[in-house]
Amino acid sequence: VDAFIARIRADHADQLRAAQHADAFHQSLDRLRDDADVEFARHLATVENIQAIKEIAGGLREIGIQSISLDDELRRYITDVFEKPKPDLTDQRS
Repeated sequence: VDAFIARIRADHADQLRAAQHADAFHQSLDRLRDDADVEFARHLATVENIQAIKEIAGGLREIGIQSISLDDELRRYITDVFEKPKPDLTDQRS
Protein backbone atom coordinates (compact mmCIF):
# COMPACT_ATOMS: atom_id res chain seq x y z
CA VAL A 1 0.00 0.00 0.00
CA ASP A 2 2.81 2.39 0.90
CA ALA A 3 4.57 1.71 -2.40
CA PHE A 4 1.32 2.28 -4.29
CA ILE A 5 0.75 5.60 -2.55
CA ALA A 6 4.35 6.67 -3.26
CA ARG A 7 3.96 5.83 -6.95
CA ILE A 8 0.62 7.68 -7.17
CA ARG A 9 2.14 10.74 -5.46
CA ALA A 10 5.08 10.69 -7.85
CA ASP A 11 2.94 10.19 -10.98
CA HIS A 12 -0.27 12.00 -9.97
CA ALA A 13 -0.01 14.41 -12.91
CA ASP A 14 0.35 11.58 -15.46
CA GLN A 15 -3.09 9.98 -15.80
CA LEU A 16 -1.79 7.02 -17.80
CA ARG A 17 0.90 6.16 -15.23
CA ALA A 18 -1.56 6.63 -12.35
CA ALA A 19 -4.00 4.27 -14.10
CA GLN A 20 -1.20 1.72 -14.58
CA HIS A 21 -0.34 1.94 -10.88
CA ALA A 22 -4.01 1.48 -9.99
CA ASP A 23 -4.19 -1.53 -12.33
CA ALA A 24 -1.11 -3.06 -10.72
CA PHE A 25 -2.65 -2.46 -7.30
CA HIS A 26 -5.90 -4.18 -8.34
CA GLN A 27 -3.92 -7.11 -9.71
CA SER A 28 -2.08 -7.38 -6.40
CA LEU A 29 -5.39 -7.38 -4.53
CA ASP A 30 -6.72 -10.08 -6.88
CA ARG A 31 -3.63 -12.22 -6.19
CA LEU A 32 -4.13 -11.72 -2.45
CA ARG A 33 -7.77 -12.82 -2.76
CA ASP A 34 -6.72 -15.82 -4.84
CA ASP A 35 -4.12 -16.74 -2.21
CA ALA A 36 -6.74 -16.39 0.53
CA ASP A 37 -9.10 -18.63 -1.46
CA VAL A 38 -6.37 -21.25 -1.86
CA GLU A 39 -5.57 -21.13 1.85
CA PHE A 40 -9.24 -21.46 2.72
CA ALA A 41 -9.57 -24.46 0.38
CA ARG A 42 -6.52 -26.00 2.06
CA HIS A 43 -8.07 -25.33 5.44
CA LEU A 44 -11.30 -27.07 4.39
CA ALA A 45 -9.33 -30.03 3.01
CA THR A 46 -7.39 -30.25 6.27
CA VAL A 47 -10.61 -30.21 8.31
CA GLU A 48 -12.05 -32.96 6.11
CA ASN A 49 -8.85 -35.01 6.49
CA ILE A 50 -8.92 -34.58 10.26
CA GLN A 51 -12.54 -35.74 10.34
CA ALA A 52 -11.65 -38.78 8.24
CA ILE A 53 -8.71 -39.57 10.53
CA LYS A 54 -10.94 -39.29 13.59
CA GLU A 55 -13.48 -41.67 12.00
CA ILE A 56 -10.72 -44.13 11.11
CA ALA A 57 -9.27 -43.87 14.63
CA GLY A 58 -12.71 -44.52 16.12
CA GLY A 59 -13.15 -47.56 13.89
CA LEU A 60 -9.71 -48.89 14.79
CA ARG A 61 -10.43 -48.30 18.47
CA GLU A 62 -13.68 -50.28 18.14
CA ILE A 63 -11.87 -53.10 16.33
CA GLY A 64 -9.26 -53.12 19.10
CA ILE A 65 -11.93 -53.29 21.78
CA GLN A 66 -13.70 -56.12 19.96
CA SER A 67 -10.39 -57.92 19.53
CA ILE A 68 -9.64 -57.63 23.23
CA SER A 69 -13.13 -58.90 24.04
CA LEU A 70 -12.68 -61.89 21.73
CA ASP A 71 -9.27 -62.63 23.26
CA ASP A 72 -10.78 -62.48 26.74
CA GLU A 73 -13.63 -64.79 25.75
CA LEU A 74 -11.22 -67.25 24.16
CA ARG A 75 -8.95 -67.12 27.23
CA ARG A 76 -11.92 -67.78 29.56
CA TYR A 77 -13.10 -70.68 27.39
CA ILE A 78 -9.67 -72.31 27.29
CA THR A 79 -9.19 -71.75 31.02
CA ASP A 80 -12.57 -73.33 31.72
CA VAL A 81 -11.73 -76.32 29.53
CA PHE A 82 -8.42 -76.96 31.29
CA GLU A 83 -9.65 -76.22 34.80
CA LYS A 84 -12.88 -78.26 34.74
CA PRO A 85 -12.62 -81.44 36.76
CA LYS A 86 -11.91 -84.40 34.55
CA PRO A 87 -14.02 -87.47 34.95
CA ASP A 88 -12.16 -90.37 36.54
CA LEU A 89 -12.00 -92.94 33.76
CA THR A 90 -10.23 -95.56 35.90
CA ASP A 91 -13.22 -96.10 38.13
CA GLN A 92 -15.59 -97.32 35.45
CA ARG A 93 -17.34 -100.61 36.04
CA SER A 94 -17.96 -102.76 33.05
